[in-house]
Amino acid sequence: PTLVRAVDVPEPVCFIAPAGHPLAARDTVSLEELVQQEFLLTERGMSYRDALDQCLAAHGLQLSPIWNWAAPRCCARWWSWGMGLSFLPEYIVRAALAAGTLARLNVPDCRVEMHRQLFYHRDKWLTPQMKGFIALVREGTAQPAAPTQA
Repeated sequence: PTLVRAVDVPEPVCFIAPAGHPLAARDTVSLEELVQQEFLLTERGMSYRDALDQCLAAHGLQLSPIWNWAAPRCCARWWSWGMGLSFLPEYIVRAALAAGTLARLNVPDCRVEMHRQLFYHRDKWLTPQMKGFIALVREGTAQPAAPTQA
């Protein structure tokens, strides 16, 4: 009750593959097929990685990635070079998907959506700089949300 939610934008998380990967041409891909593939994943503890692990566990499956790292943006080229599949927020790979170097895999049994959110304390003074930052974040979101109490 003491927080104001200034921004709340849904952010889909998706399985991706290099455009030339055999699964990239498929209409749908099962989780059982995915766990047989080589994956480059973020480290455990990141929200979307945890969501993936939970989804797989619910189906009695798990992944053994060939590589784990902390910063997904720094390794984005690896996928376009055909080095494996991954599971990332769409905003990280949106440009590569649009360019056709990566393909989004349709995996009906594992749909994950996170939220980009910005909160501030209701009773704290908002400096002009903070107000400007909130305005910039709202402008940069595809679906800006009006402030609501959280």
